[in-house]
Amino acid sequence: ASAPEHVPPMLVPPTPDLAAVVMKPRSSAGSEGVRRVCGQRQLDESFKEVMRTPTLWGVDKDSMVVQEELTGPQYVLNFVTLNGHHVVSDAWVAEKEWVPETYGVVY
Repeated sequence: ASAPEHVPPMLVPPTPDLAAVVMKPRSSAGSEGVRRVCGQRQLDESFKEVMRTPTLWGVDKDSMVVQEELTGPQYVLNFVTLNGHHVVSDAWVAEKEWVPETYGVVY
């Protein structure tokens, strides 16, 4: 299936409380392809830019996740599961900062 040419109109228009959304390819990992966008025009432009290149593993992107921008600390939990038993291998709190010129986040 080919990717759509544009993003459907935003379901919730930007307001002072929801000034930005974050979009990320579903087939990527980490912060690859993550964009912080404000408004429909920027959303459409960023969508086209990100979708035209494959992931770091050479996989074509076919869809995006678009969600409200959340701020504050990020709580990270990694698990190992074997035969239905789950064990937390590590956990930490990360503070991230958006770096617009790199289209990424730093810890």
